[in-house]
Amino acid sequence: MTQEEESKPAAETATTEQPGIGWLTPEDIQDVYADWYQMNWMAHTVRIRFAQLIPDPSKPPALTKWVLAERVAVTMPYEAAKALRETLDRVIQAYEKENGVITAGKIPTVVW
Repeated sequence: MTQEEESKPAAETATTEQPGIGWLTPEDIQDVYADWYQMNWMAHTVRIRFAQLIPDPSKPPALTKWVLAERVAVTMPYEAAKALRETLDRVIQAYEKENGVITAGKIPTVVW
C-alpha cells in the first residue's frame, strides 16, 4: 500500500482497490452489533454467525441468565474469508499502533 493510500479513509481505499465495482446500499440495510461469533465450514465456504450476549428476556431480572441473541450469519467462500482476515489484520495493527495493544476487558464485581 502506498503512503497516499494509507492516508485515505478506509471506504475510499476499499473502492480504489477494486476499480469498476461500486457500493449499492439499499434503504433497508441492517446495521448490527455483535460481541460473539461462532464459525463452521464446509469444503467451499466458511459460515460465521454473529451474536450479542444479552440477559434472557424470558427470565425475570432476579433470575437473570445470559443468552446469545443471533444477529446475523454470513456465508462466504474461502477466498473472501482470507481477504477479510487480511483486512482485519491491517485494521487491528493500525489501531494498536495508535492506541496500544488491545486487551480483553474485565467485568467489575458489584456488591449490593
